[in-house]
Amino acid sequence: MTQCITFLETNSVSVDTKIAFSFFDLGRAYEERNRFDLAIENYKKSLDYDPDLYFVKLTLENLISRLKNNSGLAKTVQGLVRYGQRLEAAIS
Repeated sequence: MTQCITFLETNSVSVDTKIAFSFFDLGRAYEERNRFDLAIENYKKSLDYDPDLYFVKLTLENLISRLKNNSGLAKTVQGLVRYGQRLEAAIS
């Protein structure tokens, strides 16, 4: 966040871009707290203000991809647990 503030203070940046940086920072804070729904919402708001911020697009895409992968992993683990329960019931 300090890098963003330094960049904004030392460069001529539009108000929309400054607002976009604020929403990006808020998104990062939510992501760090595992509030992924709010992180995604704020990354999207950031892009609403400045759609050319490629790092925001990459961050958003990366988060969504990670969540999809984790969802698939969770389903696999749940399937294995059910299989183990059926196996245990068959043995007993």
